[in-house]
Amino acid sequence: MPGSTSVVPAVDRDFLNWMNVRDPIVTEQFAALGLSQQDANGFKQATSDANAAWAQWQAARAAFTEASANWRAVKKASRGIATNDVKKVRAFAVEQADPNKVYSIMQIPAPKVPNFGVPPGTPTGAQVALDINSGNLTVRFECNNPPGLSGTVYVIQRRTAQASSPSTFGPWQQAAITSVKKFVDASISAGTAAVQYLITAQRGTIVGATSQPITVQFGRAGSGPGAGVGGGVGLTVIEGEYESKRAPRFAA
Repeated sequence: MPGSTSVVPAVDRDFLNWMNVRDPIVTEQFAALGLSQQDANGFKQATSDANAAWAQWQAARAAFTEASANWRAVKKASRGIATNDVKKVRAFAVEQADPNKVYSIMQIPAPKVPNFGVPPGTPTGAQVALDINSGNLTVRFECNNPPGLSGTVYVIQRRTAQASSPSTFGPWQQAAITSVKKFVDASISAGTAAVQYLITAQRGTIVGATSQPITVQFGRAGSGPGAGVGGGVGLTVIEGEYESKRAPRFAA
């Protein structure tokens, strides 16, 4: 059939406009177009049906938009009422001999009471990085704390051994308190042969188990800012009695 490519628009509004413009033409001049009266009647009915369906669709869309807005407003107000009532129920429950009975009637869970007597975890898995420019040590570690607890801090203790007596460490001193599992030691003096750290997790007055001693043995002294604390040569990390299986990371 000639002219097989459709000229009837596919876009909804363009299609409806196309039908409406041509409806009177087809109705009045169907014979001049090579169409029958039946063709003209069919075109007119199709145009009428299309307009009715379009109007129904637009009305439904408007109603949906209005209903959606109404639902959001009603939900917000209703949720506020429900939340306030739950607060009142919980306040009433704690004054009763059996609070769980009240929660059961309302079919809501009892509030979770944190067990502040549970100690935090034990720091492990130390990783140490030496900044060869400044001589600073960055120590990272892991600590598997019980779930649902917050406010844990980590108390860092340190002692050092000098190159003149590398097997003799001085007294333990508090070096830092941090809320993250990382700290930077920027106060290692020149001539230090080794440094040891102890890390203890603490939450309030509850203290966890202290880590194994973390020993950092520096390489031979060199020149520059890192001299006496590795000198950019190397370091060995020993956690407890075992040399760390994790390779030390060196800053550029």
